[in-house]
Amino acid sequence: MRSGATFSAANARLFWLGDQTVTWDQHDGLTTIIIGLLSSGLSGYTLQHSDIGGYTAIDLKVIKYLRSKELFMRWCELAAFTSVYRSHLGTLPTENWQFNSDNETMIHYFKMARLFKSFSEYRTTLMAEAEHKGVPLVRPMFMEYPNDSKMYNIDLSHQFMFGSELLVAPVYEHHQLSVRVFLPMNTSWLHIWTNKEYTGKGDWVVIDAPIGKPCALRLKGSLVGEEIVTSMYKHQLLPV
Repeated sequence: MRSGATFSAANARLFWLGDQTVTWDQHDGLTTIIIGLLSSGLSGYTLQHSDIGGYTAIDLKVIKYLRSKELFMRWCELAAFTSVYRSHLGTLPTENWQFNSDNETMIHYFKMARLFKSFSEYRTTLMAEAEHKGVPLVRPMFMEYPNDSKMYNIDLSHQFMFGSELLVAPVYEHHQLSVRVFLPMNTSWLHIWTNKEYTGKGDWVVIDAPIGKPCALRLKGSLVGEEIVTSMYKHQLLPV
């Protein structure tokens, strides 16, 4: 379901965020997915997702929006941390970049699908929590850290908590190879790809985010976080 109202979540379990343009912009592109996930989650829509790569393409003399390879690959990375991992040909499918447009994209698409699958047990727990408590899978930072005043006073619309255990900061800009992440005070995190530790001091840190390794941090000392890493090994996402 796409369009809805106050009580729609009681009648339809899964929502998607609309027919985004195949762009990066903050008006109707990739950037709006993060904001849409956060705002709809606060409105009672616990399970939401988007069309990987966007949907609406335009190819006119006066305006042209066509899906690029980089955009598609970054959208895959964001989708891995939502309730559903689903692509769409979109309008103008022959002009748009697709999951099978080249080997590198196919490898990346299925790698992110394995990442999505590696969270299966964790996601099942989050879905049960969503059913019984109405808590969304994708959460604003202040939902997990309500006593930290900085969670309310700075713009954190480009990062989120996936449940209570994973902090995710997707790449949402063209040619971006790192992300700025705000870490709450007195927290310790481990990078899911490198296991590098980051200490939260109530400030920003810059973390590398090359294509294929989206920025996601797990809470240090968390049993759930350890189980997620074990699952990533199982799905051949980490070197043995």
